[in-house]
Amino acid sequence: LTYSFSKAIRGNTVDVYHVPDVSNQYVGFPIHKLTLNTNLYLTPKISINPTFVYSGSRYIYTSVDDDDNPVIEKIDPYLLSNVFLNFHEIVPGFTAGVGIYDLGNVHPMIAQAYNGYSAAIPGRSREYVIKLFYQINFTKTER
Repeated sequence: LTYSFSKAIRGNTVDVYHVPDVSNQYVGFPIHKLTLNTNLYLTPKISINPTFVYSGSRYIYTSVDDDDNPVIEKIDPYLLSNVFLNFHEIVPGFTAGVGIYDLGNVHPMIAQAYNGYSAAIPGRSREYVIKLFYQINFTKTER
């Protein structure tokens, strides 16, 4: 479990990081972020790994108005959830897993942390993942 707190410094004089009418937050960054990464064994050879990321609201520049002034918007908080199921040692050395990233399909926007005069990049959508892993152990033989 991790928690991040990010607050803008008083008297910020760098305009590209400044959020108009908001003194305690930088562009692109949430004030609060919470993550949880877990690993639960269902059996000795099967584990489930759910992860959760909560991000507070953010301010991002999304466009320019008719006078070429940047337009800033407040983006709502989101909860990103992933789940992965591992099958350990199916045969000696071989592990397989299946997972879903962004289970709720929230695809959070990737924002620039400054006024770069371009909109945020849409986040990745839900992903389905299959992983196969084989480990070969070489042992040194003595002569």
